[in-house]
Amino acid sequence: MYYIFYQAVESAVFKNQENGIESLLNYSRENNKKQNITGLLLYIEGTLSNILREKKMPSKNYTVLLSQTKG
Repeated sequence: MYYIFYQAVESAVFKNQENGIESLLNYSRENNKKQNITGLLLYIEGTLSNILREKKMPSKNYTVLLSQTKG
């Protein structure tokens, strides 16, 4: 098993979007099901935490997440 954990702070665009977190959750569920990925999405006071679990080596999509990290 492979696990990926990442956190992000919600943007103003996301915060002002009606049903933003619900839209993200639905999108993630649909996408993850197609790729056989399970996970946990946690949202607390503007911070999104995500733990993803995948049986095979993580896909190239995660490279995009890593390239967007800010220190």
